[in-house]
Amino acid sequence: MGKTIAVYPGSFDPITNGHLDIIKRATYLFDKVHVLVAHNPAKKTGMFNPNHRVELIKNAVGPQLLSSHVEVDYMRELVATVDLCTDLGARAMIRGLRSVTDFDSEFELAIANQELADHIETVFLVPQPWNHFTSSSKVREMFKLRGSKAVIKLVPESVLRAFQALEELEKTT
Repeated sequence: MGKTIAVYPGSFDPITNGHLDIIKRATYLFDKVHVLVAHNPAKKTGMFNPNHRVELIKNAVGPQLLSSHVEVDYMRELVATVDLCTDLGARAMIRGLRSVTDFDSEFELAIANQELADHIETVFLVPQPWNHFTSSSKVREMFKLRGSKAVIKLVPESVLRAFQALEELEKTT
């Protein structure tokens, strides 16, 4: 039997400790996890451009997991994620669930993906309890209101450094 491959798609703007928790735990279930950074042009611009998000994720995941279990890339084409799963040889798509609110939208998405590609399984992973209410949008909002000190416990070190660089840039302009 070949390697088991999964895809974990998301905007990751920015990656949070909850995302990182899901990535690490997915590596226990799959031989290879492709983290795919999506950019939705319909959404207003986020904190970081997609290429910067890829670098932040790579730094957060670390060289050991990157060399053995995780690949990170930017979804440059506007195609169905299930098509990318097929192209990568993935049998599963990882989705994180934090709350009942997430479940409704994620369930609908899983059903739609199943209609498009019934050979791709959706695997839901729940983050550790201390990450249940951490979302990229909450992190962005907290940073905008209170700065990097407000998000220290919510984001990996690479993201914290990026936020601190933004604060320094604001001071000089």
